[in-house]
This record gives sequence, C-alpha cells and structure tokens, in this order.
Amino acid sequence: FALMHCASRRSLRISWIYSSEGNTHALLRSNKMLLLLTINLTNLGCHSVFSILAAFFPQEAKAKGATDEMVGLIFASFACVIFVASPLAARLMSRHGKS
Repeated sequence: FALMHCASRRSLRISWIYSSEGNTHALLRSNKMLLLLTINLTNLGCHSVFSILAAFFPQEAKAKGATDEMVGLIFASFACVIFVASPLAARLMSRHGKS
C-alpha cells in the first residue's frame, strides 16, 4: 500500500492506493530521502571532527617542533586526499553496488 497525497482545488485528500507493483514509488522516494539524510549527517560529523581538530592541533604541532607551513600542509593534505579519492570511490561504488 502506498500513501498518496492528492491535492484538489479545495482540500487535501489522502487515499490508500494499491497496485500490483506495490508501493515501489513511495518506498523508493522514502529510501532516497533516508539516504540523503544519512549522507548529509555523516558528512556533518566528519567535518565537525575536522573542525575540532583544527582548534587544538596547531598548538600541539608547534609544541612538538612543527612549523606553520607543516601544519598548513597537514591540513591541505586532507582536502587533497578527498579530492583524489572521491572519483575513485564513486567508480568503485558504481561498479560494485551495495553488495
């Protein structure tokens, strides 16, 4: 069963619709939204951790003898790795799928 919202001119009508294909459209839409939400929350978490690291890492690195240039290179390497690895990960995901 799929819950469909049918908008008419005067009111919003909710009806249950069953077809031989089941609720493929509604389920697909729901799965896409869940996937989008999961990806965005994961991305937020990863970048939050990186932001927390940026608050204390430079002082710790300087205390151990690193220069400002070295600290900058360490942080820039993160962006470079993401830039290089993203297309490779996309190819692997499209080739192997979910399994």
